[in-house]
Amino acid sequence: MKSSTEIIEQLNKEVWATIKPSEINGVGVFAIRDIPMGTVINNGEDISERLRVHEYVFDGIEKPIRDLILDRTIFYEWNNLLYFRHPNSITILQCLMNHSNNPNSDGIKTLKDIKCGEEITESYLGGPKLHKLTKEKLKIFIKYEL
Repeated sequence: MKSSTEIIEQLNKEVWATIKPSEINGVGVFAIRDIPMGTVINNGEDISERLRVHEYVFDGIEKPIRDLILDRTIFYEWNNLLYFRHPNSITILQCLMNHSNNPNSDGIKTLKDIKCGEEITESYLGGPKLHKLTKEKLKIFIKYEL
């Protein structure tokens, strides 16, 4: 079991984004702090276990991350420990990333520096040849040419 200090270090190292309405399409993924180029923002690890930290060290979690936890968790008094899920385990961020012809991530890591508040995007067009079902869907959302 990880100590409170290890959990806080993990959260401060791994949580970079939140989900909110997007001008591109529906909802999107947005940086909650500046993200340097090459940062892994969506590691795909199993982080579904509940984390617990002592109440007196909760303030050691960076404010934007602490706010995400507070938005998504109802705390009950229990031995001065706070139990919650890792903010990245709520959803897989890449599933909600919008397309850009000039993306700032590849869906896993950043391709350039991203500023706090900036939408994190990926390109849907890279990789292997797209299946016709995907091509039809993309025509609707990004005016993809077949």
